[in-house]
Amino acid sequence: MALSARETVQRLLEAERQARSVVDAAQQSAAKTLSEASAQAESHVRAAQEQAVQELQVHLENAKSEAEVEVRERLHAAETEIGEMERRAERGFTNAVEVVVGWVTGAEDS
Repeated sequence: MALSARETVQRLLEAERQARSVVDAAQQSAAKTLSEASAQAESHVRAAQEQAVQELQVHLENAKSEAEVEVRERLHAAETEIGEMERRAERGFTNAVEVVVGWVTGAEDS
């Protein structure tokens, strides 16, 4: 029976050694999987950041383009309005000169 107990103990020790070996292998596999998942996640984050930057640059360029068009349109409208104001001022000045000439001429006729 002592021999049988010794064999049992040896089998238990061997089973424990095998179990530890399995646990160590599982831990190594889990660490490797975690490391790979972390690297893959970092890669996805970088890719998402790069895509976001590119999209923002496109939106920025579109906004700049739209702003430039709006500025040109407003500038053209302002130039048109200034031209019209200058024409009205010229007419007013011409009318004022005619009134003064008429007044001076009329005063000389008296």
